Amino acid sequence: MRLVFLGAPGVGKGTQADKVVAHYCICKISTGDLLREAVRNQTPLGLEAKGYMDRGGLVPDSVVIGLVREKLADSSNASGFILDGFPRTVPQAEALTKVLNERGVRLDRVINFEVSREEIVRRLSGRRGCPNCKATYHVDFAPSKMGSACERCGEALTQRSDDQPEAIEMRLRVYEEQTAPLISFYEKQHVLSHLNGAETVDTVSQKSLTDVGDTPDGMIILKTPAEIEVMAQASRVVAEALDIVRKAVQPGITTEELDSIAEQEIRLRGALPAFKGYRNYPRTLCASVNDQVVHGIPSKRKLKEGDIIGLDLGAIVGGFYGDSAVTVAVGSVSDATEKLVQVTKEALHLGITQARVGNRLADISHAVQQHVAWYPTGVDAHHEGDGTDEFCV
Repeated sequence: MRLVFLGAPGVGKGTQADKVVAHYCICKISTGDLLREAVRNQTPLGLEAKGYMDRGGLVPDSVVIGLVREKLADSSNASGFILDGFPRTVPQAEALTKVLNERGVRLDRVINFEVSREEIVRRLSGRRGCPNCKATYHVDFAPSKMGSACERCGEALTQRSDDQPEAIEMRLRVYEEQTAPLISFYEKQHVLSHLNGAETVDTVSQKSLTDVGDTPDGMIILKTPAEIEVMAQASRVVAEALDIVRKAVQPGITTEELDSIAEQEIRLRGALPAFKGYRNYPRTLCASVNDQVVHGIPSKRKLKEGDIIGLDLGAIVGGFYGDSAVTVAVGSVSDATEKLVQVTKEALHLGITQARVGNRLADISHAVQQHVAWYPTGVDAHHEGDGTDEFCV
């Protein structure tokens, strides 16, 4: 899920972005945060930006877009992101489109939060802060119980200079001149939605979640041919890497060594490991030996003659996931084990035949279930498949 939130200062897009981020476990990208982080870490782009900032000048688009490009390439954004405060101008939007095209992806939705000019002035001009303890208040929505003094420490409250009505009017004029043209830009791309930001925070939040796809019936965003090709590329990376790992399986090798091979092969192909770091998972490969059902963590455990091991591997290319698994016999195995591997492989291919236009995911599960129902081991109903936001079958 790749989103952009638009709106004038004070419409609450930052608050709503935080709620969507928490709901979907995606990243919020703020150019202000990117600039501060780059300067703090003294990256090449950060040092270039610092030079402009120290001279009191505006950081040019080339630097800002460079920071955004680097951030979007980070694996932490593979499952999606919200851009808050970027793009601000049509040239920046055009540059963003180019960056996304380079990665074979596109924006899923751009939401424009609408609030009247009078309400924006009321929201921003009413903000107050304590210079001592940093507590924040609002004269209308969250006033201090001590009036113009901080109720925590008693310090006199202050107002930011850019929250003065005159300064707010200037900020709104700048927005209308530079950022408002983005509305037309994204309308032409058929990804723009408008939301009334003047309603309560919870009401706006619910509408935001609905607008980006959290409807009762769910929503699948159709992929472009370019995106499908990237998905196919991610799947090819997994297939090639998994085949090399499979051939490395033999008595005496550790699952930790298999994990190292998997990571090396994925990175050699210019992809990123999909599992490593996901919800703190520590490895690239899931290696489940014998009675381990799924998601076994590679360790120093050595494989023995007669074992079977499930190898589950995922890779990310351009923000899309490829994911596949295979069960491998270690050396010579019993007839029952060979039969288990054979039946599960047959069930997999029967499931694949049901992955066609007009069918439901349940049709795939049913085909698998029907084939293995007669086999004594049966199917673990709790682990009949993995879900991913963006996948190719």
